[in-house]
Amino acid sequence: MTTFVYVISGDHGRQKIGMTDDPPRRIRELQTGSPYALKFEFVGETENEGAGPVEVEAHFMLNPHKSPGGDEWFTVPPDVAITAVMASAHRLGYRIKPVDPDALKDKSYRMVQRLSSEAGWAIWLIGMLVFFGIVAKIAHAGAGELRCDSPGVAQIIVRDLISKDPSAQELGLEVSAVRLMGIGADGRCIVWVETNRDVAIKYLFGYDHGEASLDMVDMMAR
Repeated sequence: MTTFVYVISGDHGRQKIGMTDDPPRRIRELQTGSPYALKFEFVGETENEGAGPVEVEAHFMLNPHKSPGGDEWFTVPPDVAITAVMASAHRLGYRIKPVDPDALKDKSYRMVQRLSSEAGWAIWLIGMLVFFGIVAKIAHAGAGELRCDSPGVAQIIVRDLISKDPSAQELGLEVSAVRLMGIGADGRCIVWVETNRDVAIKYLFGYDHGEASLDMVDMMAR
């Protein structure tokens, strides 16, 4: 079964990350129960039914930004929600092929998809290199290039980098908060990371064309 992971935005300024096997039907269902106008910001087709794991991982990454009373709604800009989805897919090893939600309304979509699955994934690869760039470069059409100081980027990427660092894992270090303090002379972001060990760590965080760098500058006890 083909599954999709999506980002839906509303006029209330929040983003919903979810999964479905029928995006047009899903947004109709959500719109029926919502007083706000809803629209797709992103729809991605997953392989091997990866939409579920990607959805769960993206929810975990954005948990600090969860909207009150909304299990799948987050108070972040659309680009940040899309970043969380793509970073989650990359981390879990799933491929996501961006698709036009309007094309899914066409009943011939499923037939074309079945007849050209191999060609479709080749087109997906080319599309990813052009649309997202190499090595998980994440951007959204019309929104411009994501930078280290783009809303939510430091909070998501820095937390993820530290969680995968072998030294941090050995020490049982967990990130409780990431605070963006400004831009350094070299263009990298200055961030303070608060941890579960009563230690705050100062880093220089760079994010350029999807490549992230993180260099420790200072450490202090809280």
